[in-house]
Amino acid sequence: MPDVPNWDVGLVLRWPLYDPIVLARRDSSAAREQVAKAEVDVVKQNQTAAVEQAYVQITVSEAALSALIKSVEAARANYEQADARFKGGLGTIVELTDAEAVRVDAEIELALGHFTLAQARAALARLVAEEL
Repeated sequence: MPDVPNWDVGLVLRWPLYDPIVLARRDSSAAREQVAKAEVDVVKQNQTAAVEQAYVQITVSEAALSALIKSVEAARANYEQADARFKGGLGTIVELTDAEAVRVDAEIELALGHFTLAQARAALARLVAEEL
């Protein structure tokens, strides 16, 4: 150490009281956080709506399927009756073909009903991430 009596040791601490850049970054970060929270809420609402829609589709498809089964049974009975009338000579070929067309249409509608129900179940399973 020197033998000079006029030396000092000091420590300087610097703390900014007002820094507009830091304040702008803080405000920007808060705004981005609010936007991210809003996006999460939108995604949650969309997922909830999709699950509810898939469940309603299953319910509607199951209700329609029972009506389609009854329609197929009625169409088959109508075809059998038209076939018996044709074989007995009381009906015409036009009646028989009309009955067959109604029966085929009813069976196609039933197949489509089964497909729609399976599709709705698969959509719901995919949305809730479960296995079929």
